[in-house]
Amino acid sequence: MKRTLTVLLVCITAALLIAPAASADDVANETEPEIDEQIDEYAHIKDWSYHDGTFDITLNATEPTTVAVLPPLGGDEEGSANFEPRQVTLTGEDSRTISVDARGDVMLVTEHFFDTGSYATLDRGSDALIGGPWTHTDAQHSAIGAALAIATGVLWKVLKRKAGLDLEPKVIA
Repeated sequence: MKRTLTVLLVCITAALLIAPAASADDVANETEPEIDEQIDEYAHIKDWSYHDGTFDITLNATEPTTVAVLPPLGGDEEGSANFEPRQVTLTGEDSRTISVDARGDVMLVTEHFFDTGSYATLDRGSDALIGGPWTHTDAQHSAIGAALAIATGVLWKVLKRKAGLDLEPKVIA
């Protein structure tokens, strides 16, 4: 009985741990870039990062266009008063990376902004709880893992008690 219960619990735990790992591998094998945000139909953000007051933005376009990096539309955000707008001309054939010094969020528009009304906003990420190289997805995965570990431990204790396996022999001195 003890052996059967242990094998059953190990199989259930393995099934719970293997299923999320398989689905995570499926997502990792996609060929699309991790970040690909459309500015409008002419240009998109291929990749970007923010570190120590500087945005590094990689842009790509489907046809020649000019992309401007501006403070957000609200304008009262911290850092937008000292922000110097930048622009870059894309040929439509290759990617360009620009660095922009900004203490606040930035907005990207193309020369077609007044025709399309489309833009993209990059948030510098001011969340103090999730900082460094981690993202909110990493935090969610660790929370799920911790919850699964606690549930497995509780289940193990309950099943041991139900099967009478938690009784330890008395030591007689």
